[in-house]
Amino acid sequence: MNNSGVEFCNKNNFENYTMILQSMGIYNFNYIRSINALNFGYALYLLLKDKKIDVQERDYIVRRFVMLSLLTQRFSGSSESQIDLDIRKFDETDPKKHLADSEAAQLSDAFWNHTLLQRLETNQIGPIHYIYLFTQIKNKNIGFLSQPTTVQSMLDMHGDIHHIFPKNYLRKHGINDKREYNQIANYAMVQKEINIKISDKAPKEYLSVLGLTRDDNVVIKNFKENAVPLELFDMDVSNYQEFLTIRRKLMADKIKDYYYSL
Repeated sequence: MNNSGVEFCNKNNFENYTMILQSMGIYNFNYIRSINALNFGYALYLLLKDKKIDVQERDYIVRRFVMLSLLTQRFSGSSESQIDLDIRKFDETDPKKHLADSEAAQLSDAFWNHTLLQRLETNQIGPIHYIYLFTQIKNKNIGFLSQPTTVQSMLDMHGDIHHIFPKNYLRKHGINDKREYNQIANYAMVQKEINIKISDKAPKEYLSVLGLTRDDNVVIKNFKENAVPLELFDMDVSNYQEFLTIRRKLMADKIKDYYYSL
């Protein structure tokens, strides 16, 4: 086995790479469908380590490029040529420059303001939904209306993803298409006990039943951590589409802030 093979199989190297991912909120590989992005990230980590890049700079580049790859689906499908090109660029040029060039090409204002919003317009719990959850895990956010339980704690207990506009409430008012009521912008991590109290009520009703007010600093912080607009205090079924539009923008902004914090 050559030296690169030894380095690839080195337990300390893999553990260090895993710690980089965990610092990004990626604590469970089952939430990543693009194994190519994770494999590339490890190869990039080893390359930069071999080039003796400063540790902080190395980890910064790895964090950013792994997340860029996940956000843009850079290595989806037949990605061998893209992988080869990126490895060569990182090896033969300034690694920070290749990262910056890739960000400029793929993470433009058009991506953050349009492409990402379109990808959030889905009822499929997939890569973009998990990236949103990574933002919450990294920031140790509390679940929606679920003080003091964190999103990560709820994920560890396998679940508690619930509808902000309850499914039965929407169906009772004529929204019967699951592609509509199961929009990921209508999902939040909520403790089961809270969800029982929410039942099938309109948001403006269940928030009142829970005794919450929009001027409470704890409530304001919790809504922000969950990318939920405070306008929810006034909303019922007539505002559902408006809610989805506003929340997708808040989720996209949260993901953007998360990326640039890496």
